[in-house]
Amino acid sequence: MGGARMVDAALLPSGLPGRAIVLYLSHFNASRRARTKFESLFHALGCDVVTCQTKDPVSVFRPNVGVRRAKGILRRLRDLAEEGGAGRDDQPIVLASFSGASKTLYWPIVQLLCSGQYEDLRRRVAGQVFDSCPIEFARLEGLDLLTKTNQLPKPLRDAPWVLRPLVNLGLHAFSHSVDILLRNSIKEQHARYWADIAAFAVPTLVLYSKRDEIVRHETVERYCELAAGDVTAVEFSGESKHVDHHAKEPETYERELGGFLTRALSSAKL
Repeated sequence: MGGARMVDAALLPSGLPGRAIVLYLSHFNASRRARTKFESLFHALGCDVVTCQTKDPVSVFRPNVGVRRAKGILRRLRDLAEEGGAGRDDQPIVLASFSGASKTLYWPIVQLLCSGQYEDLRRRVAGQVFDSCPIEFARLEGLDLLTKTNQLPKPLRDAPWVLRPLVNLGLHAFSHSVDILLRNSIKEQHARYWADIAAFAVPTLVLYSKRDEIVRHETVERYCELAAGDVTAVEFSGESKHVDHHAKEPETYERELGGFLTRALSSAKL
Protein backbone atom coordinates (compact mmCIF):
# COMPACT_ATOMS: atom_id res chain seq x y z
CA MET A 1 0.00 0.00 0.00
CA GLY A 2 2.96 2.25 -0.58
CA GLY A 3 3.75 3.16 3.00
CA ALA A 4 0.32 2.72 4.56
CA ARG A 5 0.20 -0.40 6.70
CA MET A 6 -3.24 -1.96 7.05
CA VAL A 7 -4.50 -4.60 9.47
CA ASP A 8 -7.63 -6.49 8.45
CA ALA A 9 -10.87 -6.02 10.34
CA ALA A 10 -10.87 -7.84 13.66
CA LEU A 11 -14.35 -9.29 14.06
CA LEU A 12 -16.26 -9.59 17.32
CA PRO A 13 -16.11 -12.98 19.04
CA SER A 14 -19.57 -13.96 17.78
CA GLY A 15 -18.37 -13.67 14.21
CA LEU A 16 -21.33 -11.46 13.43
CA PRO A 17 -20.92 -7.94 12.01
CA GLY A 18 -20.53 -5.29 14.68
CA ARG A 19 -22.83 -2.31 14.73
CA ALA A 20 -20.26 -0.41 12.63
CA ILE A 21 -16.84 -0.69 11.03
CA VAL A 22 -14.44 1.86 12.48
CA LEU A 23 -11.82 2.84 9.92
CA TYR A 24 -9.07 3.61 12.42
CA LEU A 25 -6.52 5.96 10.81
CA SER A 26 -3.71 5.79 13.33
CA HIS A 27 -1.05 8.40 14.01
CA PHE A 28 2.44 7.99 12.53
CA ASN A 29 4.31 4.86 13.58
CA ALA A 30 2.11 4.26 16.61
CA SER A 31 3.35 1.26 18.58
CA ARG A 32 1.50 -2.03 18.48
CA ARG A 33 0.51 -1.41 22.11
CA ALA A 34 -0.94 2.02 21.28
CA ARG A 35 -2.91 0.68 18.32
CA THR A 36 -4.22 -2.26 20.33
CA LYS A 37 -5.49 0.12 23.01
CA PHE A 38 -7.74 1.94 20.56
CA GLU A 39 -8.75 -1.20 18.68
CA SER A 40 -9.84 -2.73 22.00
CA LEU A 41 -11.78 0.42 22.84
CA PHE A 42 -13.67 0.33 19.54
CA HIS A 43 -14.35 -3.40 20.01
CA ALA A 44 -15.67 -2.76 23.51
CA LEU A 45 -18.12 -0.29 21.96
CA GLY A 46 -19.43 -3.02 19.66
CA CYS A 47 -17.56 -2.12 16.48
CA ASP A 48 -15.34 -3.97 14.03
CA VAL A 49 -12.05 -2.25 13.21
CA VAL A 50 -9.88 -1.76 10.15
CA THR A 51 -6.57 -0.20 11.18
CA CYS A 52 -4.52 1.89 8.77
CA GLN A 53 -1.21 3.57 9.54
CA THR A 54 1.17 5.76 7.56
CA LYS A 55 4.76 4.66 8.06
CA ASP A 56 6.31 7.44 5.98
CA PRO A 57 6.09 10.77 7.90
CA VAL A 58 7.31 12.75 4.89
CA SER A 59 3.89 12.06 3.36
CA VAL A 60 2.53 14.89 5.47
CA PHE A 61 4.24 17.20 2.95
CA ARG A 62 3.07 15.20 -0.11
CA PRO A 63 -0.74 15.05 0.00
CA ASN A 64 -1.15 13.61 -3.51
CA VAL A 65 0.71 10.44 -2.50
CA GLY A 66 -2.23 9.56 -0.27
CA VAL A 67 -4.65 8.98 -3.14
CA ARG A 68 -3.04 5.67 -4.07
CA ARG A 69 -3.19 4.55 -0.46
CA ALA A 70 -6.78 5.71 -0.07
CA LYS A 71 -7.84 3.64 -3.08
CA GLY A 72 -6.33 0.55 -1.48
CA ILE A 73 -8.13 1.23 1.79
CA LEU A 74 -11.51 1.73 0.14
CA ARG A 75 -10.95 -1.36 -1.99
CA ARG A 76 -10.41 -3.34 1.21
CA LEU A 77 -13.68 -2.03 2.66
CA ARG A 78 -15.47 -3.23 -0.46
CA ASP A 79 -13.78 -6.62 -0.17
CA LEU A 80 -14.95 -6.93 3.43
CA ALA A 81 -18.52 -6.26 2.31
CA GLU A 82 -18.28 -9.00 -0.33
CA GLU A 83 -16.59 -11.48 2.01
CA GLY A 84 -18.96 -10.86 4.91
CA GLY A 85 -22.20 -11.53 3.11
CA ALA A 86 -25.55 -10.39 4.44
CA GLY A 87 -25.32 -7.70 7.08
CA ARG A 88 -21.86 -6.43 6.16
CA ASP A 89 -22.62 -4.85 2.79
CA ASP A 90 -24.67 -2.14 4.51
CA GLN A 91 -22.72 -2.00 7.78
CA PRO A 92 -22.20 1.65 8.85
CA ILE A 93 -18.69 3.08 8.63
CA VAL A 94 -17.14 5.51 11.10
CA LEU A 95 -13.90 7.28 10.18
CA ALA A 96 -11.54 7.81 13.14
CA SER A 97 -8.53 10.03 12.39
CA PHE A 98 -5.61 10.64 14.73
CA SER A 99 -2.98 13.38 14.40
CA GLY A 100 -1.35 13.70 10.95
CA ALA A 101 -3.52 10.93 9.48
CA SER A 102 -6.15 13.64 8.99
CA LYS A 103 -3.97 14.88 6.14
CA THR A 104 -2.16 11.82 4.81
CA LEU A 105 -5.08 9.35 4.87
CA TYR A 106 -8.37 11.01 5.80
CA TRP A 107 -8.20 13.81 3.22
CA PRO A 108 -7.62 11.59 0.16
CA ILE A 109 -10.24 9.13 1.45
CA VAL A 110 -12.79 11.95 1.66
CA GLN A 111 -11.84 13.17 -1.82
CA LEU A 112 -12.50 9.71 -3.24
CA LEU A 113 -15.73 9.20 -1.28
CA CYS A 114 -17.05 12.45 -2.75
CA SER A 115 -15.87 11.73 -6.29
CA GLY A 116 -18.94 9.68 -7.24
CA GLN A 117 -16.89 6.50 -7.73
CA TYR A 118 -17.47 5.18 -4.21
CA GLU A 119 -21.11 6.01 -3.60
CA ASP A 120 -21.69 2.54 -2.13
CA LEU A 121 -19.21 3.38 0.64
CA ARG A 122 -20.08 7.06 0.97
CA ARG A 123 -23.70 6.32 1.83
CA ARG A 124 -22.52 4.01 4.64
CA VAL A 125 -20.44 6.67 6.43
CA ALA A 126 -22.42 7.39 9.59
CA GLY A 127 -19.93 9.66 11.34
CA GLN A 128 -16.32 10.58 11.98
CA VAL A 129 -14.00 11.17 14.92
CA PHE A 130 -10.94 13.44 15.09
CA ASP A 131 -8.44 12.94 17.91
CA SER A 132 -5.77 15.69 18.09
CA CYS A 133 -6.58 16.88 14.58
CA PRO A 134 -7.33 18.00 11.86
CA ILE A 135 -3.76 19.16 11.37
CA GLU A 136 -2.96 22.36 9.49
CA PHE A 137 -1.70 22.20 5.91
CA ALA A 138 0.99 24.82 6.45
CA ARG A 139 4.58 23.90 7.14
CA LEU A 140 4.89 24.60 10.88
CA GLU A 141 2.49 21.96 12.18
CA GLY A 142 3.83 19.42 9.70
CA LEU A 143 7.37 20.17 10.88
CA ASP A 144 6.32 19.97 14.54
CA LEU A 145 4.78 16.60 13.78
CA LEU A 146 8.19 15.31 12.67
CA THR A 147 10.38 16.93 15.32
CA LYS A 148 8.21 16.69 18.43
CA THR A 149 7.03 13.11 17.86
CA ASN A 150 10.51 11.78 17.05
CA GLN A 151 9.66 10.95 13.43
CA LEU A 152 12.82 12.37 11.83
CA PRO A 153 15.06 10.13 9.68
CA LYS A 154 17.45 8.15 11.87
CA PRO A 155 20.65 10.12 11.07
CA LEU A 156 18.97 13.36 12.14
CA ARG A 157 17.25 11.74 15.10
CA ASP A 158 20.55 10.35 16.37
CA ALA A 159 22.50 13.59 16.04
CA PRO A 160 24.47 14.58 19.18
CA TRP A 161 22.46 16.84 21.45
CA VAL A 162 24.88 19.73 20.90
CA LEU A 163 24.02 19.63 17.18
CA ARG A 164 20.25 19.35 17.55
CA PRO A 165 19.63 23.12 17.61
CA LEU A 166 21.45 23.33 14.26
CA VAL A 167 19.41 20.38 12.92
CA ASN A 168 16.17 22.10 13.89
CA LEU A 169 17.33 25.39 12.44
CA GLY A 170 18.22 23.66 9.18
CA LEU A 171 14.86 21.93 9.02
CA HIS A 172 13.00 25.19 9.53
CA ALA A 173 15.13 26.87 6.84
CA PHE A 174 14.50 23.99 4.44
CA SER A 175 10.76 23.99 5.13
CA HIS A 176 10.58 27.75 4.67
CA SER A 177 12.44 27.46 1.36
CA VAL A 178 10.00 24.81 0.16
CA ASP A 179 7.11 27.11 1.07
CA ILE A 180 8.64 29.90 -1.02
CA LEU A 181 9.51 27.73 -4.02
CA LEU A 182 6.11 25.97 -4.05
CA ARG A 183 4.08 28.90 -2.77
CA ASN A 184 1.35 28.77 -5.42
CA SER A 185 1.02 25.00 -5.30
CA ILE A 186 0.90 24.88 -1.51
CA LYS A 187 -1.59 27.74 -1.37
CA GLU A 188 -3.86 25.92 -3.81
CA GLN A 189 -3.57 22.60 -1.93
CA HIS A 190 -4.16 24.36 1.38
CA ALA A 191 -7.42 25.86 0.11
CA ARG A 192 -8.55 22.53 -1.37
CA TYR A 193 -7.71 20.63 1.83
CA TRP A 194 -9.82 22.90 4.02
CA ALA A 195 -12.66 23.02 1.49
CA ASP A 196 -12.77 19.23 1.18
CA ILE A 197 -12.64 18.31 4.87
CA ALA A 198 -15.05 21.06 5.91
CA ALA A 199 -17.61 20.08 3.27
CA PHE A 200 -17.77 16.41 4.30
CA ALA A 201 -21.05 16.67 6.15
CA VAL A 202 -21.45 13.80 8.58
CA PRO A 203 -21.89 13.79 12.37
CA THR A 204 -18.48 14.60 13.84
CA LEU A 205 -16.78 14.25 17.21
CA VAL A 206 -13.63 16.33 17.78
CA LEU A 207 -11.38 15.55 20.76
CA TYR A 208 -8.64 18.09 21.43
CA SER A 209 -6.68 20.05 24.03
CA LYS A 210 -5.28 23.55 24.26
CA ARG A 211 -2.15 21.97 25.73
CA ASP A 212 -1.42 20.13 22.48
CA GLU A 213 2.08 21.22 21.43
CA ILE A 214 1.80 19.89 17.89
CA VAL A 215 -1.68 20.58 16.53
CA ARG A 216 -2.72 24.04 17.67
CA HIS A 217 -6.15 24.34 19.23
CA GLU A 218 -6.87 27.28 16.90
CA THR A 219 -6.57 24.89 13.97
CA VAL A 220 -9.03 22.43 15.48
CA GLU A 221 -11.45 25.18 16.46
CA ARG A 222 -11.27 26.63 12.95
CA TYR A 223 -12.35 23.28 11.57
CA CYS A 224 -15.26 23.14 14.02
CA GLU A 225 -16.44 26.54 12.81
CA LEU A 226 -16.16 25.64 9.11
CA ALA A 227 -17.48 22.07 9.16
CA ALA A 228 -20.75 21.55 7.34
CA GLY A 229 -21.96 18.66 9.50
CA ASP A 230 -23.12 18.45 13.09
CA VAL A 231 -19.96 18.84 15.20
CA THR A 232 -19.47 17.93 18.86
CA ALA A 233 -16.20 19.37 20.18
CA VAL A 234 -14.77 18.09 23.46
CA GLU A 235 -11.87 20.01 24.97
CA PHE A 236 -9.70 18.14 27.47
CA SER A 237 -8.54 20.75 29.94
CA GLY A 238 -6.26 18.73 32.23
CA GLU A 239 -2.75 17.48 31.48
CA SER A 240 -3.82 15.88 28.21
CA LYS A 241 -1.69 16.76 25.19
CA HIS A 242 -1.23 15.29 21.70
CA VAL A 243 -3.03 11.92 21.19
CA ASP A 244 -2.99 11.70 24.96
CA HIS A 245 -6.62 12.28 25.86
CA HIS A 246 -7.65 8.66 26.41
CA ALA A 247 -4.57 7.96 28.52
CA LYS A 248 -5.13 11.01 30.76
CA GLU A 249 -8.92 11.04 31.01
CA PRO A 250 -10.18 7.57 29.98
CA GLU A 251 -13.62 7.86 31.58
CA THR A 252 -14.44 11.15 29.86
CA TYR A 253 -13.01 9.92 26.55
CA GLU A 254 -14.95 6.67 26.57
CA ARG A 255 -18.18 8.36 27.66
CA GLU A 256 -17.97 10.97 24.89
CA LEU A 257 -16.98 8.44 22.23
CA GLY A 258 -19.62 5.93 23.25
CA GLY A 259 -22.35 8.55 23.36
CA PHE A 260 -21.35 9.91 19.97
CA LEU A 261 -21.37 6.47 18.33
CA THR A 262 -24.82 5.75 19.75
CA ARG A 263 -26.19 9.05 18.40
CA ALA A 264 -24.51 8.77 15.01
CA LEU A 265 -25.48 5.16 14.38
CA SER A 266 -29.05 5.62 15.58
CA SER A 267 -29.57 8.38 13.03
CA ALA A 268 -27.75 6.66 10.16
CA LYS A 269 -29.97 6.09 7.13
CA LEU A 270 -28.67 3.20 5.05
